[in-house]
Amino acid sequence: MTQEELMAIRDKFIRVMLADDLGADTQIDAWMALLDENCEWTLMATGETFRGTEVVKRFAHVAVASRDHTKDDHMVFTNSLAGEEGFCVEYTHRGVYTQQGSSIVKQSSSGVLTPQEGTLFEVKICIVCHVKEGKIDRAHEYFDLIQVTSPVGSQPRLFTSD
Repeated sequence: MTQEELMAIRDKFIRVMLADDLGADTQIDAWMALLDENCEWTLMATGETFRGTEVVKRFAHVAVASRDHTKDDHMVFTNSLAGEEGFCVEYTHRGVYTQQGSSIVKQSSSGVLTPQEGTLFEVKICIVCHVKEGKIDRAHEYFDLIQVTSPVGSQPRLFTSD
């Protein structure tokens, strides 16, 4: 693929991720159209890998249902790159946990602060996507699990005292 073709896929990926106004089902369907049917999506912070579009779609529905966006709390893309075989996007995701989001974090994080419904979160995310024949066939999503499970402003400092 050419650099321009990869950049077009990257740009569509970003537009779909920002399209909250489409409604969850339509937004997820538009996102799924970018993926190869045998794609693998890995959450690097947890080691979970979702294989195939049906499994990735179920994961997407859970993720979308776990948070709400507002005018001020949403995704803001800060950087993107396209290479020879894929692209990378970096963004800050701000939102508010729904009841479902709070219970997902509670179930998946033993010993970690569990946010309550309505808790504002902010997490920096980087997704590295490999593209084959015009579709995303592999994605590695990087984020800090502490940021996901801690309300804004309460992340512990491990290496600084201030």
